[in-house]
Amino acid sequence: MFGISALNPLLLWGALGAAAPIIIHLLSKRRFKVVHWAAMDFLLEADQRNRRRVQLEDLIVLLLRCLACALIAMLVARLFFETKGLAAFAGQSSRFERIVLLDDSPSMGVLNADEGNVSTFELSKRGVTSLAQRLVAERSGDSFTLRLTSNPDEPVLNAVPLSQARLNEIKDAIDALKPSTRPAELTRAVATVERSLEESDGALNRVVYLVSDLRKRDWLAGDGQAGKSSAKSGGAGAVAELAKKVTRLVLIDAGVEVNANLTITDLRPTDKTVVAGIETEFAVTVRNDGLNVADDVELTVTAGESTLPVVRIESISPGESETATFTFNYQDVGPAPLRVSLSADALPFDNVRYYAGEAREGVQALIVDGDPDAEADQSEAFFLNRALNPPGDRSSGIAPQIVSENQFEGMPLDDVQVIFMCNVFRVTEDRMQALEAWVARGGGLIIFLGDQVDAGLYNRRLASAGPWRELRRQAAAAHLTLNFAAQTDGPKFEDPGQEGQLGQALAAAREALKSGDAAAGQNAARQLLSLNQKVRLVDDAGAFVMRGRLTDWRSPDNRLRFSPHSPNDRFGAVLGVKDESGLSLDDALWLGPDQPLSPISLVEVDGFQDERQWVTIRADETEHPVTRLFSGSDQPFVEQLKVFRYWKGEADAEDVKAGRVRVLARWSDTDASPAIVERRFEKGRVLVVTTSADMDWNLWARDYSYVVTAQEMARHMAMNVADRAGLSVGSPIVVEFDPTVHKVQSRLVPPDGEQDAVALEAVTLFDGGASSADGGVAATRGARQVFAHEETDTPGLYRLQMSRVDGGSDERLIGVNIEADEGRMARVGEPDLEDAFGDAPIEFVPSLSSLGGDDDEGRSELWRLVLAALIAVLCVEQALGWWFGRRR
Repeated sequence: MFGISALNPLLLWGALGAAAPIIIHLLSKRRFKVVHWAAMDFLLEADQRNRRRVQLEDLIVLLLRCLACALIAMLVARLFFETKGLAAFAGQSSRFERIVLLDDSPSMGVLNADEGNVSTFELSKRGVTSLAQRLVAERSGDSFTLRLTSNPDEPVLNAVPLSQARLNEIKDAIDALKPSTRPAELTRAVATVERSLEESDGALNRVVYLVSDLRKRDWLAGDGQAGKSSAKSGGAGAVAELAKKVTRLVLIDAGVEVNANLTITDLRPTDKTVVAGIETEFAVTVRNDGLNVADDVELTVTAGESTLPVVRIESISPGESETATFTFNYQDVGPAPLRVSLSADALPFDNVRYYAGEAREGVQALIVDGDPDAEADQSEAFFLNRALNPPGDRSSGIAPQIVSENQFEGMPLDDVQVIFMCNVFRVTEDRMQALEAWVARGGGLIIFLGDQVDAGLYNRRLASAGPWRELRRQAAAAHLTLNFAAQTDGPKFEDPGQEGQLGQALAAAREALKSGDAAAGQNAARQLLSLNQKVRLVDDAGAFVMRGRLTDWRSPDNRLRFSPHSPNDRFGAVLGVKDESGLSLDDALWLGPDQPLSPISLVEVDGFQDERQWVTIRADETEHPVTRLFSGSDQPFVEQLKVFRYWKGEADAEDVKAGRVRVLARWSDTDASPAIVERRFEKGRVLVVTTSADMDWNLWARDYSYVVTAQEMARHMAMNVADRAGLSVGSPIVVEFDPTVHKVQSRLVPPDGEQDAVALEAVTLFDGGASSADGGVAATRGARQVFAHEETDTPGLYRLQMSRVDGGSDERLIGVNIEADEGRMARVGEPDLEDAFGDAPIEFVPSLSSLGGDDDEGRSELWRLVLAALIAVLCVEQALGWWFGRRR
């Protein structure tokens, strides 16, 4: 039932003060001696007529004074209605579900000096435990749910009854918690809570306690910096929306001000390849996330079992970053581990960074010989091979391999960093697509022309965007590049909220792709990116293939792009949309940008067949590493480079104007024909040299400049494999392998040690991102074998142990680091919160010590009503006293 109670019931005894006016009246009443006096008879007769009226007036004033005393007692006792009982009386649920959403991001691990260097997260755990204990004592029968912001989909406690019997279970679950290495992802966490509210008993009253350190990067959309972020569209806005859907939302500020914190934000080689036996330079970057200048910063470097001399940074200003370099020589080919750490500060999580690379024999260069010969020195690739790796004791750092056109056609390109195509007659369509994919993910393609090259085939395959051009343009017009879920067979995305916002956004994205509507495409892209929801890619049997969030696939131009070409990229499924010609829209999207590979189209062969005349080279780009050797006046290398024959080519004027194509050098003929031309192709480059690599068309190969230029080409164009192995915690590990070399089973050893090693089974992926057992997806793009693992919550070095088919074994390192921005400790200000919250009913608790607070959602206090009644009674008493006295 329902009734009235008080927060301070003992003070209700003060209501006995209502008797005070009566007692005062009785004590002050005097007894008079009765004397009969004839003249008084007339007065007594008049008084007798007014006595009843006067007694009634006195009684009214006395009652008002007694009521005033009682109201004062009720005011200080703080009376309230039991709304729990009122709800039950009205037929509504009186049960409450208490939901605690606890921020467990790395920043909560900051040490609090005022609390004996106990972390904020430990203090938060104590506060949540105290809250649970109080609720058990006062609100037994309610339920208790605990979720963490790093993984809200899996509650730590789910609707556990608040009872003395379950209290130890609740305390043990809270005590076992540790700070996560993943970001808070507040928006997703709040969305998960909202979904749980919709799925559970609608009759329950929900009270949400949100414990957070209120960092800008978690609560504001954008980068969290002033002028570049938004609270309404970030975590703060999501919290405001949640507050409108629950009975009560309490925001507890667990954060502390951090004045000194350094973060290692980056660690990588300055070169593209770590070469065994050659000194490799590394750069480590440290950011000052504190408020004071950091002087004499010391960095400890460990490479495998070796500890290097201390690296020092003289000074780092607040908010600024400084980079220091050091060198190390990995003697053997194989894993190249590196660990850099700072001395301890307020936030230990961001003081360590790992690098996991691979020391190689050299830059992996593949030379495709289009004109082989039984006499080695007569083949197209002979001089180039010698130039890249000259004989002698000293290594050039480049490891070339020569293959024929036929060998090149089917070989994997995954370990290749740079490809030299020398006088190649033709490139098949399948190889063309593989080349585009390889260059798009960072490969360097260098084309030397010659008399074997067919201009028609070259222009159709290499210098044209092919039949997918129009489809590409449609996709680009929609400002959206998507390969989302297949309509029938093949892999699909698991989405718990498929009927919710994500499902609607995906449907809108598909329609935008089909229609080519630019505005619709832009809106769909923005909606998808704002959701940033986790999705899992599974195969037909439901087996895991890939996990990630939508923003993981955002390209620099803010399009959504599933790039299946790199082991560290994410993978998307095939969008089953075909045009009238039967071409899949996925084919268009997969092939990348609306541009051909080659920076020029071929016109004709020109020059002097009798070799009595020649042209020389003129550098247009004097600072480019490939042509700077030929820059400057009176350069001897220019005159020694004699070219008799060359292809005339044309670069697209729009591409040149837009900077996509650069003419690095020209021949000295009357037309100033392009000699060396370069194109950027997504992450990679394509370089065309319009003469031959051998001495059939020139005498370049006998000159020293040939060796220098060839090696500069290889290093400049090579794919960067030195820093591609780094992952952020929570990102899946995906390592591609060759099944002809390695077995399909492997073993992954996490940083915690051998006891936590897991066995991995190979997954088959197609270049479109699809996984299938029967190869039924986009058969023109071959299957690839990968080992995939999605549990990477521990930062450090992971070791993938692969067994070779020949009986040996190989080990590959994968470095996993905490996101660098986790070190940013700037807190969101009250103006941003007020702007985001608006009129949302959010109770703000400024410290953990007040986490429990007064649990008033089950009552409605009456102090305002009592105070108003007291004022009214006193005013009426005064008015009536004056009126009654005036009449007497």
